[in-house]
Amino acid sequence: MGFFQKQQSLFLLEGGRCRPLSLATFAMEVGMFGKDNINLAHQPFINILLYGLTGVLLFRILLVCFR
Repeated sequence: MGFFQKQQSLFLLEGGRCRPLSLATFAMEVGMFGKDNINLAHQPFINILLYGLTGVLLFRILLVCFR
């Protein structure tokens, strides 16, 4: 049921989609920075870090696929 945790709230989003990855990353940020420092978690550094890790992962996968 995602973020809302209620059956009737499933229709607030078009298609009733679930986004578990965003919930997982928010949980990791709260785990790393704590609930009191939530503003630290939503800095561009986190987005740049995730973007860079995605690029490295894609590069490694392409190296394996196209030796």
